[in-house]
Amino acid sequence: CKRFVYISSSMVYGDFKTNKVTEKSDVNPKEAYGTMKLAGEIITKGVSKLNDIPYTIIRPSAVYGPTDMNRRVSQIFIENAFTNKEIMIEGKDEKLDFTFIDDTVEAITRLINYPPTKDKAFNKIYPDPSSSWAKHQIYNIGNGNPISLLNFIKILEKELDKSAIKELYPMPPGDVIKTYADTEK
Repeated sequence: CKRFVYISSSMVYGDFKTNKVTEKSDVNPKEAYGTMKLAGEIITKGVSKLNDIPYTIIRPSAVYGPTDMNRRVSQIFIENAFTNKEIMIEGKDEKLDFTFIDDTVEAITRLINYPPTKDKAFNKIYPDPSSSWAKHQIYNIGNGNPISLLNFIKILEKELDKSAIKELYPMPPGDVIKTYADTEK
């Protein structure tokens, strides 16, 4: 069975309106990256429908790991702690659902290797597309344990056995206060 898989981002949700977001939660990105990922989802849905090709959309959350080329917050904090440079914390209350790259790859592999099939228990009267392995699905991938940036730095300090140079700044416009993806699906 052919299927198109699109890797999106939890940034499509913008600020979470609930403690954690499900695949059914409203999408309302706050910045360009999340907006472009959402545009990719819309294109995926349209082209898939037009060509009758099943799709799977995957929304990973705050992925980190070795050799991260994107210079995400975790990598920048680690590099700055190692080199005794100031760690700029933009938003002391910001929490991220950090997800290790190996866990992200494992989840994506499982989803790719599980072909979309018709759900025999699908309730036509009360449909719940998020509970089916049928075609055209969206999945969140996350750690399930969001931590604040300040706590992340405390973990770094403990692991590196050194105090980091920290400076608090206001959260810039467009940043998301918290990411916490519901991965029950």
